[in-house]
Amino acid sequence: MERFGMDFNTTPGRLNFYNIHPFDVLMDAIKNPAGAAERCQFVGQIETRGKKYLMVQARGDRDDGFIEAMGAALAGHFDHYICQIHSVYPGEPKGRAPNLVRAALIEDGVEDERITLKRDLADAVDTLLRMGSAGDLLVFAPGTGRPKSRVWDQILAFESDTGAD
Repeated sequence: MERFGMDFNTTPGRLNFYNIHPFDVLMDAIKNPAGAAERCQFVGQIETRGKKYLMVQARGDRDDGFIEAMGAALAGHFDHYICQIHSVYPGEPKGRAPNLVRAALIEDGVEDERITLKRDLADAVDTLLRMGSAGDLLVFAPGTGRPKSRVWDQILAFESDTGAD
């Protein structure tokens, strides 16, 4: 147990912190409204000098009420939200899930200009990474399976883009 760490190699996509950039990164899956509420409570306890951002994927194969409840649970906890279409479970029509999350956020008081919708996962990750400034916390909540590996790889690659060691 003393060698166990909360890193991507040990627990991929579960409370993975990466603190090499000028901002902090947390990657953790959010699968349902209760998990969204718990994650927001956890993130609320993390002290930052800057802003808190979230990129979330909602599964399009869930019913509207489930997706809206996820959005409502996330509302008010972040300075900016990126809602992204889940690449494995996009649902029909393709933009339905992130638009439902967006609508729930707005209904619960989040201003529309604090929400960005993205179709492409790589674009969503890049957008959030480029939003980060010193002292910020960037939270990535990608889907299960391949999406979380692609997100993590992109976070690591961004380090080399910044010139950090």
